[in-house]
Amino acid sequence: MNMKKYLTLFIILYCSLSFSQTKTNINDTAQIQLLPYDTFPQTQVSIMPPQNFKAVESVRGFINLLTTTSITCTEVNGYQYNTLVNRLSAEDIAKQNAVLLSTEDVQTTSGMTAKLLTISFSIPGMDSTHKPVPFERMMLFTGNRTKTVWINVTYPVNVKPFIYKLVRKSILTVKFDNQ
Repeated sequence: MNMKKYLTLFIILYCSLSFSQTKTNINDTAQIQLLPYDTFPQTQVSIMPPQNFKAVESVRGFINLLTTTSITCTEVNGYQYNTLVNRLSAEDIAKQNAVLLSTEDVQTTSGMTAKLLTISFSIPGMDSTHKPVPFERMMLFTGNRTKTVWINVTYPVNVKPFIYKLVRKSILTVKFDNQ
């Protein structure tokens, strides 16, 4: 009888704890909060940066020092983005000591078509072992007939589970030239 009481109490506690908790799904991008639009330094391109990312003039982008993640932007006038993207092959990327992981057709929140490439590479470690540190870079290309907007997000692979969906959502808010 004592064991039955403990078992019943355990089941009641377990069920009440399980159903009373409000779980936040960190994979739900609708729950990701971004800051208001901010313009990349020295450009006419804006995004809604993630929280805790600060604009840094010297890199023409936003940086999160805690995760060592950067979001930078380059404007290329005179070229349509598809022209540039079509010139980037896995072989060209390999010549830069990187590996093309994926290429994806995406759409920005303003409805523009874009390409999102993800590459991986390593840099020498700064500690005494100099063991290579693996990084990834997302490269978003979008634009119009006369301009390409190229946004890079660079992060160490070990922080990817914490920042990937956040920075992806952020860069897809890109807008430029009075959009």
